[in-house]
Amino acid sequence: MSIRDGVVAILLVMVSPAWAQAQDLSAWEGTFRGNCQNLRPGTGGQKLEFTIERQVAAIPGSDRYEWRSTYNGGAPGTGKNYQLAPVNPAKGHYQIDEGNGVRIDTYLSGDTFYAHFKVGNTQITSVERLKGNELIMELLSFEARELSPTASVSAYRFQVNQRCVMRRN
Repeated sequence: MSIRDGVVAILLVMVSPAWAQAQDLSAWEGTFRGNCQNLRPGTGGQKLEFTIERQVAAIPGSDRYEWRSTYNGGAPGTGKNYQLAPVNPAKGHYQIDEGNGVRIDTYLSGDTFYAHFKVGNTQITSVERLKGNELIMELLSFEARELSPTASVSAYRFQVNQRCVMRRN
C-alpha cells in the first residue's frame, strides 16, 4: 500500500458516520496552571520558560466556551481572551474565535484538539490534549517556505516547539 492509499484509508475511517457524534466539552472546564518552554533547534537545549494559566468555562446562554490564557502571572499584554465556538460538533469541528475577526479551525478527536494554520511566513500546528486533570499544549512552528520539494512531498524548516504542561486547580 502506498502512503497516499494509507492516508486515504485513514481519512475514510475518520469521516464515517460511526464517528459522527457530538462530544461533551464539560471535562475541559476549569482553571489549569503550569509552565511552558520554547525550544528551538540548534540552541544546545536552551529554553525560554514562562508560566501559563488557562481558564475554560461554558458561556451562559451560549453554545460557546471561554478559552482564556494568561502568561507570566498576568503581566500587561500577556493575555489571550478567545472563545471556542462549535462549527460541526458531531464531526469534532470547532473554531477558536480571537474576537478580532480571526477564527482558527480546530478539530476534537478523542481527548485532543488539533489545528494547523498559517500566520505570515509561519505554519503552526497546535495540539491540546486533556488527560484527567492535566492539559498538555504543544505549538509547533515551521517556516512556510518549502526546504526541498520533491515530486510528492514538501518539507519545511522547523522553528520552535512551545510545550506547556498545566494541572487543573
